Amino acid sequence: MKKHLNLIFLLFIILIAGNRSFANNIAAGEVTYQWLADSTYRVFFKAYIECSGVAESTSLPLCITNTCTSTSFTATMSKMSVDTLPPPNCPSYPTKCTQPTSTLAGHKEVTYYADVTLPSRCTDWRFSATYGVRASNVNLGSGAFYVEASINNTGSFQGNSSPYFNNKPVTFICLNSFYAYHTKAVDPNGDSLVTDIIPVKTSSTCGSTGSVTLNTATPALQLPINPFQVNNTMTCNSTTSALGFTPGVQGEQVCAVRIRKYRGSTVVGYVTRELRFIVTSCSSLPYSYTISSYFNMVNCALSGTALVACPGTTMSYSIIISATDTNAKLVVSGSNYGAITYTNQNTDSVTVNFSRFIPLGSAGLLMSQVYAVTDYTCIAPGIPRYASWVFPYSAATIAVASVDTAICPGSSIPLSGGTTWSIVYGSPGSLSCTTCANPIVTPTVKSAYVFTVPACPNMGDTITIDLRPQTVPTLGISTSPGINIVTGTPVTFTANTTNCAKPAYTWKLNGLTIPGATGNTYTSSTLVNGDEIACELTCNDTCPNPKVQKKQVKMLVTNGVAKLINESDITVAPNPNNGIFTISTQAEIAEKYNLQVYNNLGQSIYKTQTIILGNGNNKQIDLSHLAAGIYTLMLNETPYKITITK
Repeated sequence: MKKHLNLIFLLFIILIAGNRSFANNIAAGEVTYQWLADSTYRVFFKAYIECSGVAESTSLPLCITNTCTSTSFTATMSKMSVDTLPPPNCPSYPTKCTQPTSTLAGHKEVTYYADVTLPSRCTDWRFSATYGVRASNVNLGSGAFYVEASINNTGSFQGNSSPYFNNKPVTFICLNSFYAYHTKAVDPNGDSLVTDIIPVKTSSTCGSTGSVTLNTATPALQLPINPFQVNNTMTCNSTTSALGFTPGVQGEQVCAVRIRKYRGSTVVGYVTRELRFIVTSCSSLPYSYTISSYFNMVNCALSGTALVACPGTTMSYSIIISATDTNAKLVVSGSNYGAITYTNQNTDSVTVNFSRFIPLGSAGLLMSQVYAVTDYTCIAPGIPRYASWVFPYSAATIAVASVDTAICPGSSIPLSGGTTWSIVYGSPGSLSCTTCANPIVTPTVKSAYVFTVPACPNMGDTITIDLRPQTVPTLGISTSPGINIVTGTPVTFTANTTNCAKPAYTWKLNGLTIPGATGNTYTSSTLVNGDEIACELTCNDTCPNPKVQKKQVKMLVTNGVAKLINESDITVAPNPNNGIFTISTQAEIAEKYNLQVYNNLGQSIYKTQTIILGNGNNKQIDLSHLAAGIYTLMLNETPYKITITK
């Protein structure tokens, strides 16, 4: 039986393709469906047929298939209604529907329907309609007209109806003028709709389809940016179903769109629609349009030039779109978001009143509203002039990334949230800016900051920044047996640390890190005279100040103990002393000596470049400012111990 039904369908297609008296040329159309009960649906085929004086068919076949069991059968659609589409502009420029000699093509909307009961459940049942003769066009090769709709009738999806359209698919537009076309798709079940441009399809048998070839053009025709010659300017807003483009060639152009309906992440159906754009040359308008500033704003405000709305409220505003010519007849329409009312349509100045509920969960979301203006002033060749504008707006950010916290004294932290900031209490001048999105704060005491949104003053938030307690670590180095040693003597260096619970040490010899030396002690027996041993402390506590510090000692190394006690021709007297002593020698020849004095940490505390001893020259040294203790006096490379008492 299935084979016989397909043969009947094929013979029907051949019949309508070969007999123009049976049907007129079709320009555009779509298949939609409406759930009736259980598994029964009413399927509609809207065919937009050229007016040519020949009566349309009283019935057409509907093809029903699925991809689950490869089921295929047909039903007969009966003619339900016929409506002649009005002229695109004014009565003085009629179409061929009312005046056969007119230069403007005319079309009638013929609606067919059939009630279909699906015999089983499937995620992809398809209803499709084929029409044998497509009206001539510029961008497509040959192929019978074909559109389809899909439905998922499994589980709770069984009661779905398809999206439907509130805008006609046949449109007259002007050459080289930007145009925005809105299908105005609506879903009766409240599902999310996603629009994309698809290849124009054709079919010769029930359940078998192919794509119609695009004609040769420069630049090349391609999907989705150049389905017909728009010089690669085509855009498709998947959410609003708006197509935007600038036609570059006169004549009738064809493209197809698919509207998928999503429930969550599941596709529960789609419809395809073939569109026709009739592009003609238009004379230029002798005037331009103006748009007023926002007024009557409720729960929204301008932040600079950007419109900001309050989440959790219904925002609203008004604008006025005007023509500079008082004879203009403007009709304004908006994209399918929120509620829009219009005042003074078909005049030179239209007031638009927009309102929309902004959910709390949309904070920070960027949105937009598109307004299209069609000018129905009767100017040859009778095609309405069109313009559109995008009005972006965003939901105010009411949740802040910054939370109440504590920082170390002297530190800074960025805040986030609104764009208008002030200090509630605390450190004056600690806020880097008052009108930016992410100010930096550097409080010196516990401080609080508040942000407000100009559009929503009741939606501000306060952030408190406290200061954590600060510790002051100390570092010292002790040496055992000391810094004055004989070559080969093992010396242990110990880091003495206070006020640091989590110390980390790095030991260095003459500025170079000593591998493996990370404890609080370091021992070496290979030191030479002048070696500098340094310890670097990194305190990993919460708030140390400073976090990193360094101490070092310089080693005094000789070849024998005797030199540390005396030198036969050099005298330091008195020793012990109160810090004032004289260096002398009995040598008859005067010589130059480099003089330095070191404390017990190896730090140089007194330095004279050169002194002259011998031949009666002595040198008095005054170290009375030093504390009592044992010090090392270096003459050239020879050390002398001196004791200062108080």
